[in-house]
Amino acid sequence: MSGVLAATQSKAVELVHWKEPKQSAVVFGAGLFWFFLVGWLQYSSVTVLCYVGLFHLLARFIWRNGCRVLGDLNVLTPREPPTAPPAFVTEDEVLGYLTAATEVANRAFHAAYTLAVCDCTPLVFKWMGGLFGVALASKLFGTTGLAFLAFVFAFTWPKAYSQKQKEIDAVGFLIWSKGVEGFDKLVAVLKEKSKDLPSIPLPSIPKASDLKKTETNVKPKSL
Repeated sequence: MSGVLAATQSKAVELVHWKEPKQSAVVFGAGLFWFFLVGWLQYSSVTVLCYVGLFHLLARFIWRNGCRVLGDLNVLTPREPPTAPPAFVTEDEVLGYLTAATEVANRAFHAAYTLAVCDCTPLVFKWMGGLFGVALASKLFGTTGLAFLAFVFAFTWPKAYSQKQKEIDAVGFLIWSKGVEGFDKLVAVLKEKSKDLPSIPLPSIPKASDLKKTETNVKPKSL
């Protein structure tokens, strides 16, 4: 199981870094075709998924049974069909990931609790900023457009960053420095402007003792 997870993660990294250009080009082209069907031709995502699953099962069905028929006719060498193992995952393999799964679950629960009670923590502000950014981007580009930009970014940014890492880091640091400098100037200007504002005295909150004094000083009217 660990080998399968490691191989899957390694394959995903190879695809986005274009280690195998042909395979990355096929996956990238398939993704662009997906967005062409959904975004341009206005197909439903569920419809595209169903057709992809249908064509996949149909191709495998034709291949499996076609090879069996051609093997019976001595056109191809007969092949033994693969048999499923009695257990795909053993208890020992699951126990090996129990500690890591427990740690991940506890961190997720702690994060959910922090968001539920909304403590003054960086996590809450990161979620607020992230949700606002996603909402604004989705409003500008739409759901499909935002997913398309994320897909293109995933297949272009790692490769570009690996080739131009020094230049990108320098530009990012320059933008960050200018942003911090501009924010500091804005805070300083606001502080200077706040000094020129007239001070407005706040009304005093009446006390219960003052209310009792007022009631005792009121004289009843004579009839």
